[in-house]
Amino acid sequence: MPNNADYIPKGNEEFRTWSANFTEKVSTVFYMTFDIPVAKKNELVTAQLDYEQKQALIDAGDNKSQNIHIRNVARDVLKALIREITQQYIRHNPDVNVGQLNMLGLQAYDTERTPIHVPMISPYVHVEVGTNFWHYVFWGQEITGQKVKGGLPEGATGVQIWCKMSETQPTYEEMEFAGNFTKSPHVFTYSSTDRKKTVWYAIRYYNAKGEVGPWSIMIPAIIN
Repeated sequence: MPNNADYIPKGNEEFRTWSANFTEKVSTVFYMTFDIPVAKKNELVTAQLDYEQKQALIDAGDNKSQNIHIRNVARDVLKALIREITQQYIRHNPDVNVGQLNMLGLQAYDTERTPIHVPMISPYVHVEVGTNFWHYVFWGQEITGQKVKGGLPEGATGVQIWCKMSETQPTYEEMEFAGNFTKSPHVFTYSSTDRKKTVWYAIRYYNAKGEVGPWSIMIPAIIN
């Protein structure tokens, strides 16, 4: 089951039903099962009773703002105590099973984490040479003519762009890391002293763990 970090219902009526069940189960059976101290169990029962008494005044029609405030304070005290008991005696107890969590109105943590795959494909790359010393570097999963699209494949978080200013084609080991990017295109800006020089670009996908996929082909572009 998924992990619901805020497992306590937000609405007052939903919380009222939920907390009553939690308190009843803990105070009658599970305080012994989970080794919850009797004093802590009694504190929970007292907090639940106090909250119910404050709520009863409102149910009887005495819904003045002061009574609502007092009820809300009692509810916050009860919620804090429930969170303390859940975290200290239930969530980290290796003997607690899913059935017991369900009886308490809690959800089980998802222990089967979705694997993070290494990107297995290389991106297509197109470089558009603009005026004023700009290079627009496009990348994606698909290419039609000079149009590259498709964004990120499954498992990829972004791309690494590597480049090298060189008149001859460098090796991949000679390329220089330009950065990690998530949106295509990325614009590289050069200066007038770089005019007519050639820049080579190569790109590869990476995942959330920083693992990288295969290189794209190396693309040259002249600075205008």
